[in-house]
Amino acid sequence: MRFILFCLFVFAISFEAVSAQEKSSLALPEGGGVIDEWFSHLPIDVMMGAKVTAAASEVGRVPWLYELFPSLKKIKTVPVGGMSAEEMLLLHPSLVVLPGERAGKMDQLEKMGLHVALMDFVDYAGLLACVKKSASLENTPLSLGRAEKYQKFLIENLGHAPVNMETTFCIPHGWKGHSREVSSGPKVLHISSLEPLKADGKETVIEEWIQNAGGQNVFTGKGNKKPITWEQVYAWNPDIIILQANAGSWKAPTVPKGAFLLKAAKENHIYRNPAGLFLWDRSGPELALQLLWAKWVMSGKTREDENEIKKKMRFFYKEFYDLKPSDEILEKILQGEAPDLV
Repeated sequence: MRFILFCLFVFAISFEAVSAQEKSSLALPEGGGVIDEWFSHLPIDVMMGAKVTAAASEVGRVPWLYELFPSLKKIKTVPVGGMSAEEMLLLHPSLVVLPGERAGKMDQLEKMGLHVALMDFVDYAGLLACVKKSASLENTPLSLGRAEKYQKFLIENLGHAPVNMETTFCIPHGWKGHSREVSSGPKVLHISSLEPLKADGKETVIEEWIQNAGGQNVFTGKGNKKPITWEQVYAWNPDIIILQANAGSWKAPTVPKGAFLLKAAKENHIYRNPAGLFLWDRSGPELALQLLWAKWVMSGKTREDENEIKKKMRFFYKEFYDLKPSDEILEKILQGEAPDLV
């Protein structure tokens, strides 16, 4: 407990610090709102109370976000591949958010007079940096207050300050997290897609929460959403298989007969990852809740732990989104189920 309190104290000091790389993007000009080309950043925009004009998102990708914030259905959708500079100028944005893979657009947009922020992260330290940067860009009591409370909430759930927290910024960067060799604990496979078959490997935030929960990531390849084969899965024979919420259904013919003989399948340890305002397992603010869920799954699910997770969910959605979801909604989110279509 003393260590966690120390981490929170260190973070409180670092919250005011801003890197030289970020200083140029901390004062938003007046404009028509945010154009967000980073598909996973929209939930952070909403958390910060930002006015969003266009976003690289739509109802089918994050149905709970649009269900709980229906006004988002009125914003423009950024097309696949991004919006042209000419289209952006017509919208008079106060800010354009670009993900790391679109860094090449930044110079052109800035030369046209647009205010641009490049954002990206691959670990928990980067997530905290992006939340802080987003709050600083909005620079309102609401955004700054929520960011500080969020970062404390995440550290409490993680159990310690993220590795390299003080030196990680919300910009494209290599892995700065901490991958460690784990010789005990359940063997875990996180599948991002069943067809085609893809999994998440080393040097990812997914491996970070697997290890934090006491598990071993059986896929040792580097990066997210990497192709694997069923022969590899048979060889790994994981204790636990976690399916991303939109990975597909664990049933034939998508899943071959041999997969039903895996240890995880025979012992009923195949779980669908929760999904709420974004997928809990990657890139969104609910990564703070993912830590609790992963520990629950890997330590043996109990009703007491489930009640504690739902208590933390209620706090999270009320504190950071001013939402009061019903028990039915919380259960659907936990099960990775989409809202009922009317």
